[in-house]
Amino acid sequence: MDALTQVFDFIVSILGTIIDGIYGCIQIITSLVNLFLSIIKILPSPLYQCCYIFISLYLVIFTYKIFRKG
Repeated sequence: MDALTQVFDFIVSILGTIIDGIYGCIQIITSLVNLFLSIIKILPSPLYQCCYIFISLYLVIFTYKIFRKG
């Protein structure tokens, strides 16, 4: 019975590590997006909206391509 418990603990630890890695990657991407948006806010009004829309569209296309290739 002890060996079975150790196997399940090992599987849970591997899954926890994978989930932590995915969460870390999402945090890095979110931080980069927030950095770009804070840099873009320096621009004057018409350029700010144009850059914001361009980056939003680019991020949507980028995430679609990531999840499409799976």
